[in-house]
Amino acid sequence: MDPKQIAEQLRCPHGAQAARTAQRMNEANAGLYHATITWLDLRPESHVLEIGPGNGAFAAEVLRTAHHYTGLDWSPAMVGEAKKHNRALVASGRATFLRGSSDHMPFPDDTFDRAFSINTLYFWEEPRRHAAEIARVLRPGGLFVLVFGEEAFMRTLPFAAHGFKLYDEAGACTLMRAAGLHVCDLHRYRETGRSNSGRVVDKRFLLLRCEKRPEQTDSA
Repeated sequence: MDPKQIAEQLRCPHGAQAARTAQRMNEANAGLYHATITWLDLRPESHVLEIGPGNGAFAAEVLRTAHHYTGLDWSPAMVGEAKKHNRALVASGRATFLRGSSDHMPFPDDTFDRAFSINTLYFWEEPRRHAAEIARVLRPGGLFVLVFGEEAFMRTLPFAAHGFKLYDEAGACTLMRAAGLHVCDLHRYRETGRSNSGRVVDKRFLLLRCEKRPEQTDSA
């Protein structure tokens, strides 16, 4: 695929390339996922939301510690793949996969005590609406980990020129704070490995750990 086609698949995997796109994402982001899940500080009672789980390859890792996992993805193909790959967890009631967008989530207020999203920020058309919805469904005292490629690194990836909105640390922190979330930690993730295009690159990612403080109210 050319860079524009890769970008279109990363935004919303679809058609004949959907399953392969998901596999490439899993391979490219495995280390990033492990770091993120560790940083979520999961507990046995945790109810966890992942925004943009793709084929749900890392749901089982979350559930080694957490009580319940919910994956919300915009791609119908990915929801289908995730249910197939996690059929035992779905049947047991420990995992749920739904189609939807994080700017209008089908969950009541204060549903989750942990939430995370890896490499979806670039595609949020109205970022403040997405951030406000995340704050709404997160319980007071809950944590949200936002993961995205540093702007300078992302500009080295040809596919990122096609429909990606890029962020630096200050921009992402401002977005989270505007939603009423407190940015309590920042981690810089570094790794040399293959990107979604198959090239070997020096990856540079930011992980923001944000808290919905009990005394704060949603600012949606």
